[in-house]
Amino acid sequence: MYFDKNFSLIIGFRFLLNDVIKYLDNINKLAKNKEVNLLDIGCGEQPYKKLLKNYKYIGMDNYAEIQAKPELTGSITDIPMDNNSIDNCMSVWVLDDVIEIDQAMKEVSRVLKPNGYYYAIENQSTHIHNPPYDYFRFAPNALKEICAKYDLELVEYKSFGGDFANIGFSLILVNRVLWGMLRVDRIMRPIYSLLINIIFRPLDKFFRMKMFKGRFEINSLGYCYKFRKVKK
Repeated sequence: MYFDKNFSLIIGFRFLLNDVIKYLDNINKLAKNKEVNLLDIGCGEQPYKKLLKNYKYIGMDNYAEIQAKPELTGSITDIPMDNNSIDNCMSVWVLDDVIEIDQAMKEVSRVLKPNGYYYAIENQSTHIHNPPYDYFRFAPNALKEICAKYDLELVEYKSFGGDFANIGFSLILVNRVLWGMLRVDRIMRPIYSLLINIIFRPLDKFFRMKMFKGRFEINSLGYCYKFRKVKK
């Protein structure tokens, strides 16, 4: 199980987690040997470590005594590592909770070796979460321009959760409105999540096939990014 039941079960957000797992599996395949290191920023309880077994994995989090189990304690705005010391960095749903986004990208660039990669998974559309530490949603061009200031060149990005996933995801709002006043929305939520996973996720996958040329990804829930530190 990755994360918790809210993400792992078919009555949860599995439709999101599956896309993340697929992306991380592709990152794992890029490792040339097990001496190549990868810093997982905001690792929490390290749910993705098992997917990145081809790397020398280093988990870092700022909440070691609360909910995380890192090898390294630190923040993305103040990474306790030397300049040019890390082959690759990654963060999964971290940047939206960081108010000092420029400082964060500056730090990522600082610790990365020249030609090293930074992989980021971020939302473009989601509900307010983790208050009060919830600040941003990122369109691809925004993150591209911010990172470019710190020698991080966007190599590629791919959407997760296109138009049909958004339609399905909106059922959660419908659930809250229809059943919230009766205070049974928590009971009904698994039913709505099940509908997303068995109906809207297959539709989303189908309409994101190459033959549709991205026409149904305009309202994507978020993106998986790959940046490279430009050698200077």
